[in-house]
Amino acid sequence: MRRRSGIFLLILTLFVVGCGAKMEAPSQSQAPAMDTDSYAETSRTPGNLPGESFAENEAMPLDVGETLPKMIVYNADLSLVVQDTVATQEKIAEMADEMGGYVSNASSNASGNGLMRISLTLRIPAENFNAAMALLRSMALEITHESIGSEDVTQEYVDLESRLKALEAKAERLEELMEQAEDTESVLAVYEQLSVTQQEIEQTKGRMRYLERSAAMATIDVHLTPDELSQP
Repeated sequence: MRRRSGIFLLILTLFVVGCGAKMEAPSQSQAPAMDTDSYAETSRTPGNLPGESFAENEAMPLDVGETLPKMIVYNADLSLVVQDTVATQEKIAEMADEMGGYVSNASSNASGNGLMRISLTLRIPAENFNAAMALLRSMALEITHESIGSEDVTQEYVDLESRLKALEAKAERLEELMEQAEDTESVLAVYEQLSVTQQEIEQTKGRMRYLERSAAMATIDVHLTPDELSQP
């Protein structure tokens, strides 16, 4: 009977000690007081304070030493009424050449009285886009239609860069595996995967080059109508 009482007291003592440890645990793990000076410094990220412009947050670094340059594709469509469409076409071609651009496409349609409707597609360096639009407007007697559009392809280009790196790493690994293959069947299996990967690499590079050219050169479609044909 005394033995049972002693065991009961021992269990009860261990239970009380365990409860006391659990009750003290929260005070030991309590988070330290916040350093207000450190918080003030770390919380000042660009764009989260009143008065800070969005432009300041556009060039946030992706990685150490890298920034995110904006890639904007500009395009416009203009319908102009002019005195002489042929003479205006020549002026537009000269303007494009002086700005470092060119006429990529031209078509004309003659009416019964010999007057010409002319359509041009211009490729102009993006930095000269606004200046070119202003000069084109100044050549017109009347602007019957104008539309301007832009597309931000920055994120697509960054995604393509990441995809290209992953594909090149995969191709390098497949080349190593092909060198280590010990039988013809294994070599052919790895070679097939390597061919598909290399094709994907070329497609990704092609899309990146297309975006680079599109962002570098704005596209302007110009439609010229002679004044006589524009009359009711």
